[in-house]
Amino acid sequence: MRAAALIASLLLVPRIGLAQSAAPAHWKVAADGPVTMINSETVSDTTLWFVSMAPGWHVTMGPGGLLYDQRYFAEGRFNAEVEFFIFPNAPNAEIGLFLGGKDLETTGKAYTAFVIRRDGSAAVMKYADGRESPVMPWTTTPAIVPPERSGRNIVRVAMDSAGVHFDVNGTRIRTWLRTELALDGAFGFRVGKRVNLHATRLDVTHRLAPVPPGRE
Repeated sequence: MRAAALIASLLLVPRIGLAQSAAPAHWKVAADGPVTMINSETVSDTTLWFVSMAPGWHVTMGPGGLLYDQRYFAEGRFNAEVEFFIFPNAPNAEIGLFLGGKDLETTGKAYTAFVIRRDGSAAVMKYADGRESPVMPWTTTPAIVPPERSGRNIVRVAMDSAGVHFDVNGTRIRTWLRTELALDGAFGFRVGKRVNLHATRLDVTHRLAPVPPGRE
């Protein structure tokens, strides 16, 4: 019920006039193509609308791209989690979390994205040297909550001594050895083309206590 109420309230919020023609303070946009920030969610293939909107942020993408707070990065042993809502009118494009971001404002940007789509599929994609390659190709999973059932989803990447785990709404999708994925770097949202998205939170936690010998 709370999820349904949040979606209803977001759909009723007047959009025009809320935004400024810039990302929220400290945030950067690394789009897949040329983009201009605008003051309306009525976007084109070359425009984007991105604002802080309690709780969280709201974005309407033109081109797909990355959204991230430039003040933060994650390294070592950490867990990352994002919570967002897929709206009923959303296209079947990727939504989720990117990690290991490097050189994001250059043509040599690199990152790994853990993403889902409204059709009930999940994937892990690596981007480097101008090319995208699948770490895990699009795979159907019943763990994804579709727009018809609130659309609320939590994507989590957790690290422990066993490896790197990709979870969706508490369901384990796949695990890799920690040496298989380079995830140190910038982190944030990966959002596909023309997606209208509300994200309620983005959390990264680090383990600061010493790791017992033999459990690194």
